[in-house]
Amino acid sequence: MEPELCLSKEHGGGSGDGNCDLSRITYEPFNEKFLPEFCGLFWQYWYVVNQEDLSTVRTVVCYGEEFPMTDVEAKYYVLRAERYSFQMAKQGGVYIGFMMYHLVYDCILIIDGLFVEPQCEKLGVCKGLVNSLKTVKKVFFQTRIANPPQRLHDKLNKDAVTEVCRSETKITWEMTWVYSTVLG
Repeated sequence: MEPELCLSKEHGGGSGDGNCDLSRITYEPFNEKFLPEFCGLFWQYWYVVNQEDLSTVRTVVCYGEEFPMTDVEAKYYVLRAERYSFQMAKQGGVYIGFMMYHLVYDCILIIDGLFVEPQCEKLGVCKGLVNSLKTVKKVFFQTRIANPPQRLHDKLNKDAVTEVCRSETKITWEMTWVYSTVLG
């Protein structure tokens, strides 16, 4: 399965209850020293989008030594090998969301995955993740035709978003992005 945008409520996650203090949310590039903390959030994302459980632990042999590794860690390393970057949203030192992306020419953002904890949805966390890459001018992303995230589609009824391409399964969108210090 491919990565994609995921607002967890549309795909079977919990609903946001607003118990997320927006003033204490910080945005930063992912640091691999926090991989164990990130794995739980990434597992949720992957399970919601792909219905695939990545919690199996396997033995990996590296330079003749054996190491335990979960499937979620292995999936992360595969995505990093494919040159994906990760931008994180944190609240009180805990990851609450992330964006998996490619940044082209420092201003064209291609979002391949987006996830926010259900209690922090509808609070501008996704916008904050994009804004934290201050040089972005254009954003490209895809949604599924068969099961689109409805809240995202509601927001797409704006002049700044245009459909670029439609396949049998996905729609690719382009959006002009204006950096804003106002989230929401």
